[in-house]
Amino acid sequence: MSFNRPLAVIAVLLAFSTAFVASDLLATARIVGGHEAEPGAWPFVVSLGYRDSGSAYDAHFCGATLVAPGWVVTAAHCMVDPWHPWESISPSTFDAAIGRQDLTSNDGERIDAEAVFIHPDWDSDLMDGDIALVKLASDSTLPPAPALVDPSTEEALASPGALATTLGWGLLSESSWDRYPERLMQVEVPLVTRELCSEAREYRDRVTENMICAGVAEGGKDSCQGDSGGPLFVALDEERYALAGIVSWGIGCGQPGNYGVYTRLANYAEWIAQTIRENSENCETACEGKQCGEIDGCLCGACGIDETCEAGRCEEICHPACDGKPCGEDGCGGLCGECASPSVCEESQCVCHPACEGKACGPDGCGGECGSCLDGFTCDGGGQCQEICVPLCDDKECGDDGCGGLCGECADGLACEAGLCKAVCAPDCDGRECGEDGCDGSCGECAEGLECDAGVCGVAGDGDATSDGDTDGDGDAGGDGDAAGDGDAADNGDAETTTMKISNDGCRSEGVAAAWLLPLLMLAAFLRRPRRA
Repeated sequence: MSFNRPLAVIAVLLAFSTAFVASDLLATARIVGGHEAEPGAWPFVVSLGYRDSGSAYDAHFCGATLVAPGWVVTAAHCMVDPWHPWESISPSTFDAAIGRQDLTSNDGERIDAEAVFIHPDWDSDLMDGDIALVKLASDSTLPPAPALVDPSTEEALASPGALATTLGWGLLSESSWDRYPERLMQVEVPLVTRELCSEAREYRDRVTENMICAGVAEGGKDSCQGDSGGPLFVALDEERYALAGIVSWGIGCGQPGNYGVYTRLANYAEWIAQTIRENSENCETACEGKQCGEIDGCLCGACGIDETCEAGRCEEICHPACDGKPCGEDGCGGLCGECASPSVCEESQCVCHPACEGKACGPDGCGGECGSCLDGFTCDGGGQCQEICVPLCDDKECGDDGCGGLCGECADGLACEAGLCKAVCAPDCDGRECGEDGCDGSCGECAEGLECDAGVCGVAGDGDATSDGDTDGDGDAGGDGDAAGDGDAADNGDAETTTMKISNDGCRSEGVAAAWLLPLLMLAAFLRRPRRA
């Protein structure tokens, strides 16, 4: 290890021995309980190192942050001459390693210091005003920190409870004086109130309004020796960070109840901008007529606590006046809120007007009722009282209940008849074209002139084989009007006769007489015919 690192620590201890007992003070503070930073994520975090000490790792004595192309901000106590604590360190003795996460590498840039500007209110006894600017001999090509917290943004970005990130190449633990990391380390710590920070005995009456504190009550997370001058960032958005503090001092590293103390950057934002502007050749011109903002790498100024920077001008911040006003204008061009329908905003209050026009009952839209119905009546969907219909379902299993509903439904295989569920009758009409179907219905009706007999439609008979009249058109059925001419075979129509029926297929079929009787009768009739001369 180079002699320069312990020398820097000894010098700081000498410089601040009036403020604390040397064995307790760790003013060149302090990353404990953290992790290695992601490569390339923090190109604006700077390592200050002595020029004649070889690599940036051997030369490192303090951290810093690039805030403009040719400027870095650090702690005032880092710029104290080790041998002359009342004087600043000579800029010719150190340089700035920028964008070099691994101090043993040659990544990034290493630019000589040109000038040192310690804040005029720096108090080495109280560690108050612990801030300094270093002007570089040339501009860096790497991007500066995205933003600096100023009075106008501090409340939103750096209030107690906000999670902050501090980074550096300092000791990994309080007891390991030779365990300096080669790579940039970071740790996340919440901001705490000055009141809580001052509860520790060693901190009482020493935490001023120019300081902010961060850490966890149980300890274990903190900055440590070698991190002094480095940054304390708070989230600007999901991807960017704003510089809120500078690692300043603390008792021990990550001790329970002893928080890390940082210079409160918001109180020095205007001094930073003014110092850079007044000591940069092009900034006076670039910032002419501007009160705030950044132009061409020049910080033109910072706005006050109730101001915001708009196009280079500090505009008063409008604070919405919405106390006791759920709706209406907020006095800043916005609204305090909107009323839920159907309420409307009247004189900054949400007022609901009941909607009961044409309604005798039902909700009024404002949590109340338009009215109520008499007994025996009910309120319909249109806000009208309708007489309550009493379902008539006594002794009924199914069917209409008289109120537009049903008394019940029948199970599968049952049908509703006269309010009762009955088994479904299956009509039996197989082979039948007419007659009853067995279910009080009909299998069909016969055509005119036909009659149904045993389920078949046929020609109706009169009971005789032939009529008493002619059968062949000669006026003589058998010579004497009888079936066989003499009335013996069928003289009175009393003999068993044959009736012909028309079957359903169009063919003749026998009626009552036997099939053999007809030919026999015809033969008898023939034999009885009188012979002709």
